Amino acid sequence: MLIALVLHLDLPSLQALEFAASLRAPVLALHVSTEDSDAQRFRQAWDQWGAHVPLEVVVSPYRAVAGPIVNYIEALHAQRPDVLLTVVLPVNQGAAAVAAAAAQPPR
Repeated sequence: MLIALVLHLDLPSLQALEFAASLRAPVLALHVSTEDSDAQRFRQAWDQWGAHVPLEVVVSPYRAVAGPIVNYIEALHAQRPDVLLTVVLPVNQGAAAVAAAAAQPPR
């Protein structure tokens, strides 16, 4: 399963989704919002865009992004340990920071 990080509906995120879809495996878009209202607005924009890929929204009220992403991926892996998870990061969205956080050994 491919998890594409989508913090904004912008060109780099759409390119990441396009790349993930080109690998011909199930794709899940993962978005982190800082407030419920922001999450709702993103879901509406996602639906207007076409919702071609399933969307999971994580609300992180402390403006943290990397931690909630890593926690979501760890939880998904715990639910489905038999499924290989691959994360696709848009270049301009702090890819290095998220990748570094994801490389930390599990707690």
